[in-house]
Amino acid sequence: MLKDSAYKAICAAGHRWTPRAYINNLEMSYHLRELFSTQHVTCAVDVGANEGQYRNFLRRRCGYEGLVISFEPVREVFNIIQQRAKSDSNWLVFNCALGARSGKLEINVMQDSHFSSFLSPNLAEIDRPDIKTKNVIVRRQEVQVRTVPEALADVGSEHDLSRVYLKMDTQGYDFEVLRGAGTALDRVVALQTEVPVKPLYEGMVTFSGAIAELAHYGYEVTGLYPVTRDRLLRVIEFDCVAVKVAEGGRPVAVGLPGA
Repeated sequence: MLKDSAYKAICAAGHRWTPRAYINNLEMSYHLRELFSTQHVTCAVDVGANEGQYRNFLRRRCGYEGLVISFEPVREVFNIIQQRAKSDSNWLVFNCALGARSGKLEINVMQDSHFSSFLSPNLAEIDRPDIKTKNVIVRRQEVQVRTVPEALADVGSEHDLSRVYLKMDTQGYDFEVLRGAGTALDRVVALQTEVPVKPLYEGMVTFSGAIAELAHYGYEVTGLYPVTRDRLLRVIEFDCVAVKVAEGGRPVAVGLPGA
């Protein structure tokens, strides 16, 4: 009973003293430390960088000191990350989106910039009033879209991009990024993508569809980490980390789902 009381008090104190975000991402940070080490990652590509939170996570929580290349399409948000990148000589930032093909597209800028997406919100199944308030279109902005090979070509001659970790957080558009990656996936040794249990956007890939498409490109899941939950604590979406297993980066023989 004494041990039970002591551990209960320690846990209660820990919850008061430790930020919830730190606790939620603790397991993932240790996982990425090991993954980056075993896969000898030379560069982290951050697609959908917002204000640079993921760079901070890699530096402060995962101990990664290598090159980070961030892409953020919304101009006013990019202005923030551009200023922050001046303090880190190993952090490159670009004002564009990545997708299946290059060109220009209109992005939906939401009430909360974290939710900005090329897709329209789908909130019918979401039991979270705060998300329904934040994931609302306030305007549309035309942005530049490039493919992964085009984006990496700009920096490839000056940096080691031989073993890339590709992180995607594009609010439902992640698999368009993968579909445009082509032979650049040969150098992507591991990746991270958001997979939905309850879709936040219209037309986004389903959970089962996401896992199947990752397998098609030769990646298998190493970790699933809840990103958001509803009021009943049901998972809305996961961060999915996957490692390449197909020999030579060739896709395995798995048919892609329609969803």
